[in-house]
Amino acid sequence: MRVDELVDFVALAGGVASSSQLKSAGFSAGLIAHASEDGRIERLTRGVYCTPDVFNDDFLVN
Repeated sequence: MRVDELVDFVALAGGVASSSQLKSAGFSAGLIAHASEDGRIERLTRGVYCTPDVFNDDFLVN
């Protein structure tokens, strides 16, 4: 599935990727939005996305 490929791409990029990197890799803006809405990737700020686990911190208190 294409969303899985997008998530794998972000993970291989170190867990963070820009929308321009994703679009250059062939992922559409709609697919990026869909993956973000489904929680498969998270929007850090405009044009920057990450995997949900990229900033896991064992010392973070919730």
